[in-house]
Amino acid sequence: MSADFADRCTCVYVLTDEAYRDVVAPYDTRPGPRSPFTDSEVSTLAIAAELLGLDAETRFLAYIRRNHAALFPLLPERSRYNRRRRRLAEATNHIRAAIAARPWRVLEAEGCDRCVVDTVTLPRHFPTSAEGM
Repeated sequence: MSADFADRCTCVYVLTDEAYRDVVAPYDTRPGPRSPFTDSEVSTLAIAAELLGLDAETRFLAYIRRNHAALFPLLPERSRYNRRRRRLAEATNHIRAAIAARPWRVLEAEGCDRCVVDTVTLPRHFPTSAEGM
């Protein structure tokens, strides 16, 4: 799962960062220096945890630190991450909406006025301690 997770996380980051620059950054007028762990990275981790169906933030961040530290080398400690994630909740919602709207823009550009969306439920799987957690 590690390689799959890294690929998925990279894909989510690219989409999230692009949406952040288009949707959130133009309206971000906060003063002062920025954290080296970007808002896009915070939103990426929040979205990745949701995609995996994880509610346990402490466990998720421990998994990231243990198995994917190279993806997020500047990951803050849990309480700081949690504060930033909560502060960015509205921005993350805008990012989610922008990512969800992306396929529709492609379909409209191709002249498609109808499409089918596959809503098959996928199993939630996160490695247990026996699988590498």
